[in-house]
Amino acid sequence: MSEKPRPMLDHFLRMLVDEHTTFLDPTCGSGNACIVAEHLGAALVRGVERDTEFYQNAIANWKENANG
Repeated sequence: MSEKPRPMLDHFLRMLVDEHTTFLDPTCGSGNACIVAEHLGAALVRGVERDTEFYQNAIANWKENANG
């Protein structure tokens, strides 16, 4: 379990993500990769998380980011 910082994810994902990207994070964790992909303009963003606590935290993180 290691949350990746958004600036690092942004650095790497901006090389791969554009408006044609369908982005799937199969181990969503905090949701940071999905948040960054969305900010980079991915056409579709989905995250999957099996752990209920991580899932709830990812949803809260995503909602907080959308409002702020």
